Amino acid sequence: GMDFADNNARAVVCVGIPFPNVKDTLVDLKKRYNDKRRSGDRESSLLSGGEWYEIQAFRALNQALGRCIRHRNDWGAILMVDDRYIRNQRYVGSLSKWVRGKVVHYAQCPPMLASLATFARDMKHFQEERRVVEEEERSKRKAKKEEEGKENRAAATDQGGEQTGGGRSSEYFKPGSGGGSTAWDSH
Repeated sequence: GMDFADNNARAVVCVGIPFPNVKDTLVDLKKRYNDKRRSGDRESSLLSGGEWYEIQAFRALNQALGRCIRHRNDWGAILMVDDRYIRNQRYVGSLSKWVRGKVVHYAQCPPMLASLATFARDMKHFQEERRVVEEEERSKRKAKKEEEGKENRAAATDQGGEQTGGGRSSEYFKPGSGGGSTAWDSH
């Protein structure tokens, strides 16, 4: 599917509920098949034709609703234009859990548009605050890394200002260090 993360999509508008075409032969056959199989076996866990039909609609709807919110720092508005959400609470219950508790019903368009404007303004402000905080954290990590690099370089330099291979001073491996035999003058 398409990925509309971040500013590529800040809203999804879903008009109606995307029920499969009830006149489609395959949809009709599937509904009748489920109903027939279920009526023959009362213990069956098979969905009724109507339950299957409704699940297909909400599977498609929930997938569409997530198109504008792709990761934990992303944000977007979801507008579901259908009065069945008010009349049938089962429809709200069929929405994904992350949407279900945030459904707000509006009878008129002006209050919804005002709420949408406030939401967008607040989210842009929050996004900018988050960007500043993340930038500060990156700067702190960079400064810490630079400081650790300085400390490591200082530890690798011996008292005479010479670098040693292992970061520690060793008279044995310094050529011409005097004071006895070394690996350099043993041949």
